[in-house]
Amino acid sequence: QRLRFLKDTSNKSSLLHYIEKTIRTHFEEYKDFIDDLSGINKISTLNIDDLEKSVDDFVNLVNSCVKQITNGSLSDKSKMHPDDKIIDYFGKVIDEAQLKANALKEHLVNTLKNMEDTMTYYAETFSDPISKNSFFMKFVIFINEYKKAHVENVRQEEDLKNKEIRKKAMEDLKNSKKESKSMNDVLMEDLLGKLKDAKLLESRKNAKSIIDESKVELNKKSSCDSVVNGSLDFVYKPGDEDDMDSLDDII
Repeated sequence: QRLRFLKDTSNKSSLLHYIEKTIRTHFEEYKDFIDDLSGINKISTLNIDDLEKSVDDFVNLVNSCVKQITNGSLSDKSKMHPDDKIIDYFGKVIDEAQLKANALKEHLVNTLKNMEDTMTYYAETFSDPISKNSFFMKFVIFINEYKKAHVENVRQEEDLKNKEIRKKAMEDLKNSKKESKSMNDVLMEDLLGKLKDAKLLESRKNAKSIIDESKVELNKKSSCDSVVNGSLDFVYKPGDEDDMDSLDDII
C-alpha cells in the first residue's frame, strides 16, 4: 500500500510506477502476474470470522443430528410406526452429511493455517480480526493501483515518444529550412553575380560606345581642322612667293 505514496524527486511517479515498468520491460515472463491474482476479488469482502462460524454451525448441526439418531429419541425404533422408513432414509443422508462436514472442517483448518502463514510472511497479524478480515482487500487495492500505474506508464511513454517524434520533425523542418535558405542564398548570390556581370558588360559596352563616338567626333573635328588649315594654306603659304606671283598673273 505504501508503494504508491513513495514519490520520486519530480513527485510525478511513485515507486509502484518504477516496479511496473521494470517488470514489463525486463521480466516479460512475469508481466501478466496480476491476472493470476484476479480471483482474489471474489473473497476480498469475505469475513473470515463469519466463515469460521458458518462452518462450525454446520458441523455442530450435523453432529447434533447424528446424536439424535444414535442416542436420542430417534434411536428407539420401537417408539416409531413399523412402516416408518425415515430412520433408514435419514441415516444414509446423515452419514454423507457427516463426511462432508468433517471434510469441510478439515479444509477450513488447513486454509486458515495457510492464511496464517501467508499473513506472517507479509508481516501481518493473524490474531488481529481487523488485519485478518482486510488482508485480501489489500491485494485488491494493490491490483487496482498496479493496473492504474501500468496505464499511466504506457500513456507517459506514448506521450514521450510522440514528443520525440514532434521534436525530430521540428528539427528536420528547421534543417530543411536552413538548407533551403542556403540554396536560396547561393542562387541569389549567383543571380546577383550574373546581374553584376551583365551590368559591368553593359557599362563596358556603353563606355566603348562613348569612346567610339568620341573618336568619331574627334575625327570629324580633325577633318574640319584639316580643311580649314588646308584652305588657309591655299590662300597663303609662306615661302610660296612664286605661286602667288603666278596667281597674280592669272588674275
